[in-house]
Formats: sequence, C-alpha cells, structure tokens
Amino acid sequence: MSLPDVGPSRCTVATFTEWDLTGGEVVLRVDPITSYEPDTGYTLGVVRNDGARAEIGFLGGEFRSGVAGALVPSAYQPEPYLWRIRESGGTLYFETSIDDVSWELESSAVPPFSLRRVHVLIEARNGDVSTRGIGIGTGGIAGG
Repeated sequence: MSLPDVGPSRCTVATFTEWDLTGGEVVLRVDPITSYEPDTGYTLGVVRNDGARAEIGFLGGEFRSGVAGALVPSAYQPEPYLWRIRESGGTLYFETSIDDVSWELESSAVPPFSLRRVHVLIEARNGDVSTRGIGIGTGGIAGG
C-alpha cells in the first residue's frame, strides 16, 4: 500500500471476517523499516467494531506496541521482519523476530475488550509534515 506526499492520509486493509484471537496469534512479515518520519505510521493491529484496538508498529516516530492509549516504546533492534500479536491466558503479547524461531517480547497488556470478535488490520498513515510518499509492503500475514 502507498500514500501520497500530502497528508494527512491513511490506508487500512482489514479482514472483513471477524476473528477470535483467544488463544491465537496474528503474524505480519514486513521488510525492516529503516526510514520513516515522525508523523508516519506502519501498524499491525486487531480492532473491534467499536474502535477498540491493540497494535504493534511504527507510531509517532517510534516502534511501539500495546493497547491503544497505552502504547509502550521499544528499541526495535535488530530491525526484525516479523511482528506478532498473540493471546495467552488473558494477556496480549506483542513480539518481534528476525528468524521466526526466537521471539522478543516488546510489551504485554491485558486487553480491556474481548478478543472474540476482532478484525485484523495493516495500516499506513502519514501526517501534515510528511515530505514524501510512504508505502508498506508485506510478504504475508497469517493467523492461527
């Protein structure tokens, strides 16, 4: 997906079908993002129809994850290409990996909403100060 060099703009691709993320996971494979501006965002998330969401990705110039309204910054080293949101025991885990074998915990949170009827989304957005077009390409998204 790509956005023009004028902002603010947003492009979201979301599942039409609602998923039950309880005891499951969603994984996004994306090339390491090394160039971004403070008002650009690249996100993997789960969202309910009422707008409640949890996400992992570049937001506001930092790599962050968590439940919207309480996002935790990360060092994002060494630029992993796999981002994962998974649920276990009532907690959401936001993790990254460079090899799909070992996963680094970026943050965790008890979601203040049910995970039984969520849509999975990927999103790119930019703001007023963006000076160039942005894009995000994925090698795949999977859930289980």
